[in-house]
Amino acid sequence: MRHVTAGPFVGEPPLASAAPRNVKLKRRDQPAIFDPDQDIILWLSKNTPTSFDELIDIRYSLYHRCSCAEYRVKRLNNEELTIAGRQGSLHIVSNQARRLLLTKLRDLAKENGWRGALPRIRLGRST
Repeated sequence: MRHVTAGPFVGEPPLASAAPRNVKLKRRDQPAIFDPDQDIILWLSKNTPTSFDELIDIRYSLYHRCSCAEYRVKRLNNEELTIAGRQGSLHIVSNQARRLLLTKLRDLAKENGWRGALPRIRLGRST
């Protein structure tokens, strides 16, 4: 029969951890630092669509990777592209970064009440 003790075992070395102690771990609470031409949030703050039509244009440019209205797109390869707006250009380095920008635009549309293919408009009754 085994005896259960509440104290630490005497004479056994402590277990070694799987990760070395001198490895510096990334902290999730610190924002990532990007070059100014690759910072999506910074670029979007300066080039926020002011109307629903501008939102449609920028989303079209990002989905189809082509120029539309005032947004100019230059494809560098399959994933990388540069999009130029009113206040500067943004270098998108991956498809994941492009999807992040589209997500931020979708959130912006929800905040402004822009939904679906047309802005949300309350129509009056016709008699």
